[in-house]
Amino acid sequence: MASQLVRLQLVNGDPDGLRIVSIAGRTTVLAAVPITEMNQLLARPEADRVAVYFLTGISMPPREPTNVADGFVAKPVIYIGQTGSVRRRFAEHHRMQDADWSSLFVATTTCGVFNSAHARFVEKVLTERAREVGACEVLNQADSVHLDDGDRAFAEEFGQNVFALSQILGSDHFRPRPTVGGAAPSAAGPTSVQNLTSPATIPKQQVQDFKFQYTNKNPINATMRVIGGRFILLKNSEALRRDSINVASVAFARQRAIDDGYLSQAETGEFHTVLKDMEFGSPSAAGQMVYGSSCRGPEAWFVAGETRTYADWLNGKAVQPAGPVQPALPLASDQVGSSDGC
Repeated sequence: MASQLVRLQLVNGDPDGLRIVSIAGRTTVLAAVPITEMNQLLARPEADRVAVYFLTGISMPPREPTNVADGFVAKPVIYIGQTGSVRRRFAEHHRMQDADWSSLFVATTTCGVFNSAHARFVEKVLTERAREVGACEVLNQADSVHLDDGDRAFAEEFGQNVFALSQILGSDHFRPRPTVGGAAPSAAGPTSVQNLTSPATIPKQQVQDFKFQYTNKNPINATMRVIGGRFILLKNSEALRRDSINVASVAFARQRAIDDGYLSQAETGEFHTVLKDMEFGSPSAAGQMVYGSSCRGPEAWFVAGETRTYADWLNGKAVQPAGPVQPALPLASDQVGSSDGC
């Protein structure tokens, strides 16, 4: 494979925040953002062009019946779509309720050659690739699209660029995984268990606290702090003690936290105590640590002092871009006359 020059822009200077990546000499652009900061991406010109987008996250248990939810095991999921404007699509209709989403990716071009037929073709290519790889459950269907030879070549190259750029931005949903011994880590467990560093450099508007309220029977005093795209279960939060946990991944995460000194033993009494801040990959994973079983994280956490759930809070970001919509930028000199169609 030939060497390629890749350009990565950290829009806010945060490597975990809004990132935009492209290949020098190509017009394909891929933007990625934590779902909690999607309004920043929706305010950019990339969100108002013909594009293919995908949401990544983990599945959530059904609301009913309880016995099914108690034995539920979360799995990685992806939804792939295409639209003439991601901004308008998310304002009119989005898939926030379908899963506990963690990231939004938007693939488009820096010029107007990429059209709706190309987008539908690439949607099909990405959907088939994600199913072939099998790293996650694909929630969407995609129809076949006929293109003439020139348009097909352009769309296929665009798709190959997205495969490469998505890996650079941390997505492995389109990359075949090598077979290794042992079980794969569960999406239901914490991505890391560690002390929370001071968020002094994080803008205040990107920090939000949530209280756990999943059941009225056993109020649980637990606080989750969202900092950018990170989900932190704060020290001194409570976690419901259970004599037995019938979801293996949740039981493993609980025991690991106890063994590493992040959660009290609580052999008697109603609750464990969180002894150190713990970071998770999603609100559902944080909720499972608190609840001791599967839970629908976006509906279990409420904005501190309000009646809005995390899901309500997230929906507000989907329909309201962060600040004024930014105008399109002129093409960079190395993109004029590029080989992928512009």
